[in-house]
Amino acid sequence: ERDEGLEFSISGLIKQMTVKKMKIAFASSEGELTLGGHGSGLQIVGEFLKQSGYETTSVELKAAIPADVDALLIIGAKQPFSERAKYVVDQFLMRGKAVAFFVDGQTLSTPRGMMMPGMDMPQIAQNNDTGLDDLLGAYGVNIKKDMVLDKQNYIGPVTMGQQVLGINHPVFLLAGPLPQGHQINQGMKAVVLPYASTLELVGDAKSGKGPVEWAKLIESSAESWRPQGPFVFTPNLKARDMTVGTDRGPFLLAVAGQGAFKSAFAGKQIVKEDGSKVDGNVSQPGVEPMLAEAKPTARMVVVSDSDFISDQYVNLGLRSGLQLYVANLAFVLNVIDWLAQDEALAQVRNKGMQSRPLEQISEAKVTVI
Repeated sequence: ERDEGLEFSISGLIKQMTVKKMKIAFASSEGELTLGGHGSGLQIVGEFLKQSGYETTSVELKAAIPADVDALLIIGAKQPFSERAKYVVDQFLMRGKAVAFFVDGQTLSTPRGMMMPGMDMPQIAQNNDTGLDDLLGAYGVNIKKDMVLDKQNYIGPVTMGQQVLGINHPVFLLAGPLPQGHQINQGMKAVVLPYASTLELVGDAKSGKGPVEWAKLIESSAESWRPQGPFVFTPNLKARDMTVGTDRGPFLLAVAGQGAFKSAFAGKQIVKEDGSKVDGNVSQPGVEPMLAEAKPTARMVVVSDSDFISDQYVNLGLRSGLQLYVANLAFVLNVIDWLAQDEALAQVRNKGMQSRPLEQISEAKVTVI
């Protein structure tokens, strides 16, 4: 009845029958979004990965990640990572594997004591403490504790008066056009990032002198800004009525890197499974030696937002006709293809998951028209 996605479906089936399945692991021990969740989980992403010929699994970051795992995804962590969890992630990357971090710098919540039944209480942006700052910083990436607003925005779900309504608001920033210089973005026009934070490259990653080659994947528009002071989410406030301030975009929101990453634990101690530490320079019975530098095949993607690929938002594209949320799904699947060094299906998939947003124009031009 419909031929959308037919080429992708046939290609995916051929791949499943002829190529060894790649295994993608989702971290599940630090409050992340998981494949088994309902409503705010990653079931849809899991289903599309299966159609693409991938095998998926969940891992707790306690024991070393199995050798047959090709890529690790850390999506939406909401509690601090232990030193052991960070060590497990680090050593997985050092083996020449791939890791993606989808981490929010801030999250919205209603402070305790302000909740009143039957009333819409203000939501305030609060720092999301994942304990990953030192790990990501060692690789050259810093996710800031802030919230990005953008006049170039899209429709997003907001709860008002016991109802979920779709409204345009600067928190649902429309990032595009996407730079086409990296394989992940090729053929893609834009994505929607709700409640995103900014990120920056630091140290050798910023100067481009290190052993890792970094590429920009997503940034906000020139009409974006960061609010001064604590951000209070007001659903019915229009962008034109907000105080923009001087801290203006574009802001970097996602990057991809490949190369011989240096271990965040180099020169430090090995963190054992029970949390105890031993000297990394001395051979220990029953303890895997520390890897201080990654193989050149190591790959990493960091995105300063996690909600955009959850079932809640992807469903808006698949069931409500808001096509740009389908582009979000295509983006994360392209990320996984690149991490697993398996980009063959990305271009085929993009043909059936494309969206062409209207160009952002000024309020004055809108008035004239």
